[in-house]
Amino acid sequence: MRTSLAAAVGLTVGLTLAGCGEPPPVRTLSVRIDAATPVSERDFADFLRLAETLGPEGMASLAEALPSAPDWPAASTRTVAALAEAEDHAVRDRLRGSALAASLAKSPRAPGWLKELGWSAERFASIAAAIGVATAVNDLPDERELQRLRGEAAMRLAPLADDHRLFGRLPEADAAAVRRRAAWIPRSILLEALIACPAENRRLARVHAAELADVLPPDFDRRALDRLLTDRERAAIPFHESNPERDDARLRWDGAAVVVRPLRD
Repeated sequence: MRTSLAAAVGLTVGLTLAGCGEPPPVRTLSVRIDAATPVSERDFADFLRLAETLGPEGMASLAEALPSAPDWPAASTRTVAALAEAEDHAVRDRLRGSALAASLAKSPRAPGWLKELGWSAERFASIAAAIGVATAVNDLPDERELQRLRGEAAMRLAPLADDHRLFGRLPEADAAAVRRRAAWIPRSILLEALIACPAENRRLARVHAAELADVLPPDFDRRALDRLLTDRERAAIPFHESNPERDDARLRWDGAAVVVRPLRD
């Protein structure tokens, strides 16, 4: 009997204390996603509502998710392989909206909105970036060209992983050749994200194109890939330089090789 009474008293005290304490913290969903993760209708609706609340200024830093060409210091003391690996990690992190997440964390009002939503800044930013990728891929041409470019990217990047020379000590010509290969790092990662983009994300981007145009930075279209490609790659010309390390600046005009024929109607 005493045991039962003691248990009842303990339970009553526990419930009383629990009732007098602070309410349980709001559960925050912090898992980030990538461009290959399907976004649910509910998550998209929550994202769009907060994005519209933040407005163009609050969403502006999302533009930094789009990859840009590497800018390695000429005097770097790191190896080519180490620079390439660090660049790969940095581009992938940006493609998941790291700049937007950092911006939201410093915003005076965004943390409160995110708390109400139950999301971390990183989760919101990664969903925003994934929807941005879906918007970009909907504006791209035949997927076969994307696959061809991805294959070329793999071929160009393979030597970088095994290049243990110090970048800052390379002769100028070798450093230029390495930079040309390194330009394929952001191209490869963006191509991978575009190709892996789920059909559901593409559908959401198409159906809500008008709303997204008001909240996403304007570069989330085909220019996201265009600005990483050369003129030849952009035009998808069906022939390639046999020696990818050859420098166009060394080409010389040979007038004797010109074949002249009369013009015909």
